[in-house]
Amino acid sequence: MARSIRHLLRLLGRRLPRTRGTCTVEGVRRGLTIRRDGAGVPYISAEVEHDGWFGLGFCHGQDRALQLEILLRAGRGTVAALVGKEGLGIDRISRRIGFRRVAERQLPRLRPAIRSQLAAYAAGINAAFELEPRPHELAILGRGPTRWEPADVHAYAVIFCFALAANWDAELMRLKVLLEDGPQAVAALEPRYLAELPSSKVPDRGVGEGLDHLAADLTLFEELVGHGVGSNAWAVGPGKTASGRPILANDPHLMAQAPSLNYLAQIRAGELEVAGASWVGLPAFGPGHNGFAAWGVTAAHADNTDLFLEEVGPDGASLREGDGFVACERRDEWIEVRGGETVRETVLVGPRGPILVHAPDAAAPDVSFPRGANALSIAATWLSDRPYCGLYRASDARSFEGFRELFREGAISSLSTVYADADGYVGWCLAVEIPRREAGAGLVPLPGWRMRRGLSEVVAFEALPWSLDPDHGFVCTANNAPTPNDESLFLGADFLDGYRQARIAEVLAGRDDWDRAGMAELQLDTLSLPWREMRAAVLALSMEGGGEDARVAQTMLRHWDGQLTSRSLAASIYALFLGELIDRLVSAQAPKAAAWAKGRAFTPFLPHSTIATRRTGHIVKLLRERPAEVLPAGEAGDTVLRAALAAAVAHLRATHGDDPAAWAWGKVRPLTLVHPFGKIPVLGAAFDLGPYPGAGDNTTVNQGGLDFAHPLTAGQVWLPALRSVIDVGRWDEARFAVLGGQSGNPLSPHYDDQVGAWQSAEGVVVAWSEAAIAARTDATLTLRPA
Repeated sequence: MARSIRHLLRLLGRRLPRTRGTCTVEGVRRGLTIRRDGAGVPYISAEVEHDGWFGLGFCHGQDRALQLEILLRAGRGTVAALVGKEGLGIDRISRRIGFRRVAERQLPRLRPAIRSQLAAYAAGINAAFELEPRPHELAILGRGPTRWEPADVHAYAVIFCFALAANWDAELMRLKVLLEDGPQAVAALEPRYLAELPSSKVPDRGVGEGLDHLAADLTLFEELVGHGVGSNAWAVGPGKTASGRPILANDPHLMAQAPSLNYLAQIRAGELEVAGASWVGLPAFGPGHNGFAAWGVTAAHADNTDLFLEEVGPDGASLREGDGFVACERRDEWIEVRGGETVRETVLVGPRGPILVHAPDAAAPDVSFPRGANALSIAATWLSDRPYCGLYRASDARSFEGFRELFREGAISSLSTVYADADGYVGWCLAVEIPRREAGAGLVPLPGWRMRRGLSEVVAFEALPWSLDPDHGFVCTANNAPTPNDESLFLGADFLDGYRQARIAEVLAGRDDWDRAGMAELQLDTLSLPWREMRAAVLALSMEGGGEDARVAQTMLRHWDGQLTSRSLAASIYALFLGELIDRLVSAQAPKAAAWAKGRAFTPFLPHSTIATRRTGHIVKLLRERPAEVLPAGEAGDTVLRAALAAAVAHLRATHGDDPAAWAWGKVRPLTLVHPFGKIPVLGAAFDLGPYPGAGDNTTVNQGGLDFAHPLTAGQVWLPALRSVIDVGRWDEARFAVLGGQSGNPLSPHYDDQVGAWQSAEGVVVAWSEAAIAARTDATLTLRPA
C-alpha cells in the first residue's frame, strides 16, 4: 500500500532539495557552502556567524518544510486554517496562552547576538522556501509555506517550555480526581517518587522520603474551597574509560512521530563551531559539541508552572481578587478554519497569567470546577518577560563554569544537562527557573483570588543544584528527581519514575573501561528493575482458583530474565499484567476520573500525560506495602493480582491467538512513527514509518513508553527519537542516529535511512575535521548574496 501511494505522490514530482550548484539568495551576507554526506547531513561553511545560522535555517527549510509550517502555525494559533476543524483545539490553546505574544515581549530582552541568531535562522528558512518547491503535503492542501519571523522562532522555544513543563498535566489530573472522587482518591493514587531511587546530583543513593507537599496542598484546597470536590543523558569521566577520555551519551525521548524533531548538522562560520543534533524550528543543538566541550540534555521535570482556580466576573472581563473583582486584559481573536466558519476566541489575561479554561467551554469538556470557580489560569516562569540564552549559545562553552553560566538567563525549557570536555571534566547542572510560591507547593490548582496566591520571584541561580567531577566518576540524568529530598530547595514532586536513572547508575558503576560501543549497548538496555522488585510477590501467589490463564502467566514470568526485548513473550505478559493491575486499582479508587488518573491528556498539544510514566513505581510500592484501602494483604488482594495475570493472557489470546509464539513484545506493541497526515485514510500508508518491532517500557533505559490505558492499541508512545555517543577528543567519531532520517519528504532516500543505525545504536558519523568532512561529502551547494 505504502509503495503504491508513494507512486501516486510521484505525480507531484519527487520534490527533492537542491544540493549542488550555485544559487543567489536573499538574506545571506558573504555567502556559504553546504556540503552533504551520504546520510544527507549538511556541513555548513561560512565566513561569519550570521551565515552559519542562516545555513542551518536554509537546510531545515529544504528538508523539513511541512514540519516548520506546523510549528509556526502552532505558535501563531493558525493550524485550523491549514487542516480544518481538527486544528481548532491547538489554536485555542495557542491563542489563550499566547505563545507568539510572549515571544514578542521576550524578544527585546534577549542578547543582541541571540536576536541576530534568530533573525539569521528565520531568513535561511525563508530563502529555502523561495528556492525549493513546496512539500507534497502543502501541495495536496493547495497551500504554500508561511514566511518565518524571529518571533516565530522564539515562540517555538516558548512552546517547548510549555510542552516540557513539569506538572501542569499532573495538577489537572489531581484536580479532576479531587472533584470527581474526593481527596482520599487523590492520596491513594498519588504515584510518589520511591525513596530508594537515586537523584541526578547523587546517583549512588536514594532520595529519601521528603515532605508531604501534596497533603499540605490538599489541606489548603479544602480550607479555601471546601470539600466537594522525555530522556537519558550521562557522561563518564576519564578514570572510567579505556581511552582516558570522557565519553558523553544522550538519547532524548519524544513522541513516536515522523519526521523527528532532530536534525543532524555541522557548522563552521567565523567563531561559531558546532556539530550534533539541532532542533527543527530552533537555532540550537542538544546534544552536540564544539570541538572542546560536549553536552547533552534531558527534560528536568522541575516544577516551573502552576495552575490557579479563578472566578471570571459576570462582565466576562474581570477576575475575582479578594472580595472584589479587578479588570483583566480581554481581547477577541479570530481563528480561520479551513472549510468552516471563522471562530471568535475570547482571550483573558489576569494577574496570575492567561486564562487556560473558562466554563462553560465546549473546547474543554473534561474540566469541571469546585464551588466559586469557573476558570483556570496558568502561571509560569517561562511566561514572564525574561531573557533566554542557554542552548542558543551552548557552542560558546569553554569550561563547565562557562557552560552553566549560559543558563543564568534562562534555558530553552526545563532542562537537566550533562557536560564533558577535552580537559577531562564531566558535570551536570539543572537549567530551569524555579519560582518561589507564595502559598502551597504547586501540586493542585489553588484559588488564585485568595490573598497571596501566585508565583513571586524566582530562586537565585546560585541555589540551583549542579555537580562537577563527582567521586564516583560519572554524572547521569533520566527525568528523575534532581536532588535528594533532604535538601532545602523544593524543585517539585512530579519527576518520572527513577528506574532508568537507577539502572544507568548501576551499570556505569560496574565498569572502568567504558568505550563508545559499551555506551551504545547501554542505550539499548531493556532490563526491568521494577520486575526485579515485584518478582517474588508475583511468583509467590497461589494459583488456587486463578484459572488456566493465570497459571500460564505465572509460569512464563517464572522463567523470564526481566528483559523487555522485542522477542520476549513474557515481557508482553508482564506489561499487560501491569496495565491491567493499574486499571483495576485506579478504577476502584477513582471510578469517575479513572481515565485521567491513568494518563488521559487534557490538551491536544500533548495526547498523553506524564502520569503514565509514573504508575509503575506506584504499583511497586503497593505490592510491597499492601495498604488495606487499595491492595489489601491476604486473599482479597491476591484475587486482584490473579485476575490481572489472567486478563493479560486473555488479552493476548483474543488479539494474537492461542499460540504463545505469537505473543512477542515487539509484535504485540510495535513501533510506528506517525506523520501529521498519518490519520488521513490512504495517505497515512505513505507518510507513516513502520511498524518496527518495539522494545522496552516506561522504566527501561531503552524507553518504549507504554500507554497503560490502551496497552494493546496505542503502540509505542515515547521513545528515544535520537541516539548519540560522543567520545570527547575523537570528534571525527561522534555518532548520532535520528529515528527516521534527515528528510521529511517520503520520496527522499533520507526519510528513513537512519532507522537501522538507530535500532543498533551504531549511529552515523557527523565529522568534524576538514579532512574527514572532505572524505565523507559528495555534494556541494554554494549560496551567494543577492
